Amino acid sequence: HAVQQAIEQNLDSIILIFLEEIPDYKLNHALCLRRGMFKSHCILNWPVQKERVNAFHHKLKVALGSRNSVH
Repeated sequence: HAVQQAIEQNLDSIILIFLEEIPDYKLNHALCLRRGMFKSHCILNWPVQKERVNAFHHKLKVALGSRNSVH
């Protein structure tokens, strides 16, 4: 349902969190998704440096609190 909303209604119902780099072709094959379908705040990368974990949590809270509406 979230994928359908992301595609058809341009709603940010999915937040992608990457623990490691995944090539777009694998992402598209596994989930039928492309990075270009999402706003930049909906794609988060888990930080390699431990001191960046707090910043990651902040970005996640922002992503969870944001709503994209159809104009």
